[in-house]
Amino acid sequence: MLLDDGLHAKVSDFGITKRNGKTSSSLGARLGVAFGAHTTAVGTARYMAPEVLLSAEYSFPCDVYSFGMLLWELTHDRVVFRDFRGRRLQKFVTSKVVMNGVRPQLELDPSLEAIGPLITACWGGVPADRPTMEKLADELNTNRILHVY
Repeated sequence: MLLDDGLHAKVSDFGITKRNGKTSSSLGARLGVAFGAHTTAVGTARYMAPEVLLSAEYSFPCDVYSFGMLLWELTHDRVVFRDFRGRRLQKFVTSKVVMNGVRPQLELDPSLEAIGPLITACWGGVPADRPTMEKLADELNTNRILHVY
């Protein structure tokens, strides 16, 4: 999360990068990433989409998955999969989240129930079925769930 000059939160991800253009990115160069290739399994496991963890082809829907996890945290006021750390977290994410589709349980306050379907849409198992960030922003703004810039 970054803040702009107006103190508006901006979601950012420097861990999942792709080299772009003719010059190498510093992260891509350090990791030895081939030109035009995505990094693999770089990031925080609790937020990473299954396709990234599986080293499969991925695109923007992996960021939507991560955004869904962030929305879950914001609406539950706790870290997703907080009971797991280190190797236990890696094992849990690999065996339960990636292989069995486990997601955190929604326990929303009645005032936040409208955001539940958006959260579950974000972390869907099929990347192509996840909403776009534009659609999410429109939905969040239209229903006045959150104000998204």
